[in-house]
Amino acid sequence: MSKCGVVLLLCAVCGCNTAQDATLGRGSGTSRLYAYPEATVWAEANKVPSDLGLTMTRTSRSSGLIRAEKGWTAFSWGEYVAAFVTPEGPEMTRVEVVSRKAMETNIAAWNWEKPFLDQLSKRLESGSSIGGPRGETAVAEYPESAAGMPPRVNPFDLEINAKYRLSKETPLWSDVGPPDPSATTRATRTLMSGSIITVFEKARKRGASSYRVGSGYNVGWVNAADLVGQDLQTE
Repeated sequence: MSKCGVVLLLCAVCGCNTAQDATLGRGSGTSRLYAYPEATVWAEANKVPSDLGLTMTRTSRSSGLIRAEKGWTAFSWGEYVAAFVTPEGPEMTRVEVVSRKAMETNIAAWNWEKPFLDQLSKRLESGSSIGGPRGETAVAEYPESAAGMPPRVNPFDLEINAKYRLSKETPLWSDVGPPDPSATTRATRTLMSGSIITVFEKARKRGASSYRVGSGYNVGWVNAADLVGQDLQTE
């Protein structure tokens, strides 16, 4: 029997996936939020398949889709990968990656979801296309809100004069922007979990976003990167 015949027989018995199955799997993959504009994330995400030894098969900026695949190896019938790049704000971009085995029963097939996102993180953190590393956290896990719950607050898009309740201890700085790594800068205070902050002003320094906030008698600057991953609640 020819190789093509073997594949058809295995597909009929074991079940096969195609590149389209990976695309249709949107919403079931692994996603992360990156603290970078969509254009920057899109440019770097298009380089990741080559970094991982995948073959790019389709890219569509209008739909935010990147599709790639891995061919047959000694251990796998191959895999299909679809990445979805979606802006979540002026400085926040979500990337979801869906990986599908070409043959469902192939236990040796590789899942490319985390490797893709990890490699994208490395590219963004190294500043390969944006003139050097940025001062704020490049990537953070940011789960969706539970059904029936209000949408999660975007830590890079807080509203001026709005009040928010912190869910973690958060450093309060005396100056705007991330601390200079070459200096011995320390936070002036630590705002405790449950503290309510009022946002007075937003500014950027060394490529990072910060907010001048007040909490009780305390006034200072909070880095947006320190708010990533918090379950911020509006008050």
